[in-house]
Formats: sequence, C-alpha cells, structure tokens
Amino acid sequence: MRNSFFDFEEVLEASLDFGVPMPKKARVTLSRKLEILREKLPINSSIDLLFFHEGSKLRGSLKIKTLNRTFSAISFGNHPLSIYKNLEEDINQQILDWKRTRFSKEVYYEAQLCS
Repeated sequence: MRNSFFDFEEVLEASLDFGVPMPKKARVTLSRKLEILREKLPINSSIDLLFFHEGSKLRGSLKIKTLNRTFSAISFGNHPLSIYKNLEEDINQQILDWKRTRFSKEVYYEAQLCS
C-alpha cells in the first residue's frame, strides 16, 4: 500500500525528530518554519512540535512555553506541513491576542505590522 505523502524511495533514513517518520525535505521545511517562529518569541521560550498517528489521520501538537505563559494548538490532517500551517496560524493568533492585553495599542499595532 502506497502512502500519498510518504515516498519510501525518497526517504533513505526515517527520522523521528517530530514524532513520525517523514521525508527529509519535509523535516527541513518544518525546522526552518520553527526557526522563523522562534524569532518572534521571547529569548527564554521553548517550542515543542510533535505529530502522532490517530487512526488514518495525523494529529499535530505545537506548544510554546515562555517564562509566564504557555501557548498550545492541536490540528488534524493527512500531511505534516498542512497541519503545521494550521498550528502556526492558531499560535500566531494566540500571541497577538496576548499582546493586545499585555501592551499598549501602539506597541500592539507595531507587532501586527511585524507579523
């Protein structure tokens, strides 16, 4: 049975960096996206991204911990990159909502322009 996402000929060594084996190109793309996300966060933040098999679907979990707050999102789908897109959108919205309550309107407006 052939999985539409997983091309076994392309994957010479499966890595479990994110919880499930995936092609090297997908792992590199996710790593780059996480680095871009990390640049938006306070210095002492940690990021955890994991994927799990749940039946015929994948579940993605993205958790960001700062010194004072934890942001988390869960999404389901068939492909890690599309799941990550949903997770990132959810986390970005949570961060913007938090900035609205934490900072003045001027700082919040500047944060929106930078996002």
